[in-house]
Amino acid sequence: QILHVAAIPALAEELAFRGIVFGSLRKYGDGFAMVMSSVLFAVLHGNFIQIPFAFCMGIALAYTVIRTGSIVPAILIHFINNAMSCFISYFSSEISSVGEGLLFKGLLYGTWAIIGVFGFLLLQFCFKQKPLDCFQKYEGALSRINSTFSLPPII
Repeated sequence: QILHVAAIPALAEELAFRGIVFGSLRKYGDGFAMVMSSVLFAVLHGNFIQIPFAFCMGIALAYTVIRTGSIVPAILIHFINNAMSCFISYFSSEISSVGEGLLFKGLLYGTWAIIGVFGFLLLQFCFKQKPLDCFQKYEGALSRINSTFSLPPII
C-alpha cells in the first residue's frame, strides 16, 4: 500500500505537476504558475472533498520547489503526506475502541506536526536564514500576487 498509494503517486504527480506543468508556466511568473498548477493538481484528484486540501498542498509544494530550486523536497513532502494517510487508514481499521482510535490519531497528527516543524526549520537553516526571516515576504517568487498572500504562514 505504501508503494502504490504513497511512493508512486508522489513521484508521478510531482514530476507531472511541479515538474512539467509548473515548470512550463513559470515563464508567466511564479505566482501564476503556482496557482494554475495547484488548481490542476486539485481538480485532477477528482474528489470534491479533497480539492481544497489538494489545492493548498499544491501551493505549498510549488513554493517548496521555488525556495529550494529542486523538485526532490516536494516529492518527499508529498510521499510523507500520502504515507500518513496510509498509516491512518491501516491503523484506524485495526483499532477496536473509540478511545484508542482517538489516541492513535492524536499521536499520529502530533508526529505529523513535529515532522512539519522540523522540515520547516531544516529548510530555513539549509538556506542560512534565521527562522523568523521566513515570515517576511519572499520577493523573488510571488511578486505578481498580493503581498498578503505571499507570506509563508499564509501559504
